[in-house]
Amino acid sequence: MATPISCGFPWLCDGATVNGQLGRTVDTAALTLSTGSASAVSARGGVLPAAGAEPLQVSAATGMQITINPGFCIVPNATSSLYGAYRMALLSQGTITLDTSDAVNPRIDLVVAQVVDNGDATSVAQIAVLTGTAAPVPAAPSITGLHVVVLAQIAVAANVTSIVAANITDKRQFTTVPGGRLDVNSQAERDAIVNPPDGMKIFRRDTGNEEIYKKSSSSWLIIGTVTDSGWITWPTSGTNVQLNAGSPAYRKVQAGPQPRVYFRGSLKPNTNLAIVMDLTVSGGMLFGTLPAGYRPASDVYVTAATSLTSQPAARLRIGSNGQVRGEGPQGNLAWCSLDGVSYEQGA
Repeated sequence: MATPISCGFPWLCDGATVNGQLGRTVDTAALTLSTGSASAVSARGGVLPAAGAEPLQVSAATGMQITINPGFCIVPNATSSLYGAYRMALLSQGTITLDTSDAVNPRIDLVVAQVVDNGDATSVAQIAVLTGTAAPVPAAPSITGLHVVVLAQIAVAANVTSIVAANITDKRQFTTVPGGRLDVNSQAERDAIVNPPDGMKIFRRDTGNEEIYKKSSSSWLIIGTVTDSGWITWPTSGTNVQLNAGSPAYRKVQAGPQPRVYFRGSLKPNTNLAIVMDLTVSGGMLFGTLPAGYRPASDVYVTAATSLTSQPAARLRIGSNGQVRGEGPQGNLAWCSLDGVSYEQGA
């Protein structure tokens, strides 16, 4: 009979000897995204995303004080991935006062989520500041051998008595459960994921894109975004129209690979004029010009409701140059509706 490979005691098996390492490896690490290799598993340390305030985000307070938002964190054991990872939490917002600045040289401090594992009742989980050494060209303090997740880096200039937002660089790495969507801060952080599984989802915090990994092409594909410009007042400058009912406006929403622009409201002629839907008038009457970033890649033609009872639908041309013009039917309109008009933005 072939010799089996021992995996140690099963977690929560009756009669087994259970210790902290077993819990860290088959409980915490097993319930956290693994970013190990073919030779060994490794729990990805980091902050767990949460609704509400940004979890474990570091902010400037008053004087040399900083505040840290509450949140949960997975902290890998620094000895070896075989030692698993720790779960810890800051349950309410906390404040830390940094050490006094050096009179001559700047320094760099690190704010970390840290586990001090002494193997006994003195062990502790904490949010700590690793104070750097002041120098003409300072370096961040080493975290080698420490069970930590870095939350922020703080540039402490010489002879200062207060910390401001510009001094704080967010260094949070995020993690998730197996199969969960992973938040990443940049393309570089995404590309550093070793051998991602097929179908893995990430959220790019720098672009707002949701992406999925396709193993057959070894590439990340955008599957959705959460960007929305909000409603922007319709641009009537240089036209003979004015805003009518429904708060005329436009907006851009990207909920997939291609952003889409939407219109709302209605326009009416300026005093003593009528909206002339006529191709003979400089290619149609100008209703407004959309800025770059809200224009189609090529001209788009849509229909819009009008005040004409005989021909209640007008044709609008939305040009790749941003000009929105009325091109028919020919006649004078008391108003023209923009409600329901939408198109893919491409320029």
